[in-house]
Amino acid sequence: MQAEETRKYVSQTQLFESSFRRDQDEEHSNKTGTRTKRFRCPIYMPRSEENLLKSKGVELVELLGEGSYSKVYLCKKKDQQQEMRGGAPVSYVLALKIVDSNKTSAEYTKKFLPRELSVLMKIRHPNIIRLYMLLQRKSKFYILMRYAERGDLLEYILGNGLITENRARFWTYQIATAIEYLHTMNVVHRDIKTENILITECFNVKLTDFGFSRFIGHEELSSTYCGSISYSPPEILELKPHDAKKSDMWSFGVVIFVMLIKRLPFRESENPKDLLAEQLQKSYIMPPKMEEVLSLPSKKALKHLLQPNPAKRWDIKELLGSQWIAMDFRLTKKSDAEKEALEQAKNLAKEIEQQTLDVTNLQPITARKVDSKTNRLSGNVGKTVRFAETLDVKNIDDVGGDGQWSERRRSENDSSNVWRSSATRQTKSDGSKSVRHLLATRKRTMNRTDGNSAKKMYETLTRHSTSMTR
Repeated sequence: MQAEETRKYVSQTQLFESSFRRDQDEEHSNKTGTRTKRFRCPIYMPRSEENLLKSKGVELVELLGEGSYSKVYLCKKKDQQQEMRGGAPVSYVLALKIVDSNKTSAEYTKKFLPRELSVLMKIRHPNIIRLYMLLQRKSKFYILMRYAERGDLLEYILGNGLITENRARFWTYQIATAIEYLHTMNVVHRDIKTENILITECFNVKLTDFGFSRFIGHEELSSTYCGSISYSPPEILELKPHDAKKSDMWSFGVVIFVMLIKRLPFRESENPKDLLAEQLQKSYIMPPKMEEVLSLPSKKALKHLLQPNPAKRWDIKELLGSQWIAMDFRLTKKSDAEKEALEQAKNLAKEIEQQTLDVTNLQPITARKVDSKTNRLSGNVGKTVRFAETLDVKNIDDVGGDGQWSERRRSENDSSNVWRSSATRQTKSDGSKSVRHLLATRKRTMNRTDGNSAKKMYETLTRHSTSMTR
């Protein structure tokens, strides 16, 4: 496909086929059989939905998981263009998320879902989960995304134990470049945690779940309190207007701490007041053995990321330029894909700023974008709305054009068998408490599927905040 053609709004199938070829280097797992086997849940779906998906070349394989308002399936996507050209049939493995807006709260349907889709349709970065196709039929949204074969970061840590500092540094760099891309585009994630970092077959990590993300203006302070309490910085627990980019950095610091220590930095508590007190006192829980093993630059990075004062907390550029990252010379120079993604983010930020959009409410933004790019089709599966948007025509995905990313990834994988140091094996004996400590965070995450849950959490935080000021 020529660059001039891809700048136009093309059909969603063409958009998928052209973009997915840039990701097939990691999609071979379905052919090699390296993906972890799991119990296959039966798939129950109305015939009209099956027909809709089949018309797009999508075949469901198994149910990966489900929540109160959505289901995620493992699926195969046929390369329909290659079949039309008379080539051999080719299928790719992807993840399909189906969101039923009838089962969500009004707040999620009108606020969080449009935000997530608006951000996903714009971003193109090697370390952010890629959206390939978006369909809407009646009350349901069908989101076809990159499939991460090794699950999320929390599952990986619980199943494999501590991560070596070298691998933690490498993954920190990958997610940091994704955050740098978002912050350059004036997008804040606001829900960075181990569950929202996915691992591919080739041990690359990718950031996902943009339900709480939003665009912000220059020097704009946020007054919205969302995310997971265990990853929330002091300024959110204090209900203060805050710099959302610095809040992202605190949450990222907690993620790095979990990778290196296999536990959260502060004791779990039902009372946000107690958590806030530990944060302000910098009462980190670091086992003495790990204190001895971790390098000084890594401990310095944690200290500056988990800084209670947002003004003194590192931003993303300070982390990327830190001594800890520089300990691996391969991470001191960006690949062509990373440079190109960053340039795209700068241009997109200028475009949004020039349009003088209302950055506090993404519903009008999404509505205008969708209305301008919507094609209404009629067929035997009922009325379908297709979304198509392409904001980048370059090969911005897992591998840079010069092969630097591939070389960096391959060099990292060469040492993948060295999973744990002797100190790691020593600390694994007392890891059961840490595992329970980490699993408890899943139960303390804000439940965005319940319209009243955010309100209850806000009232709880307000009550404790009021008691602290008395």
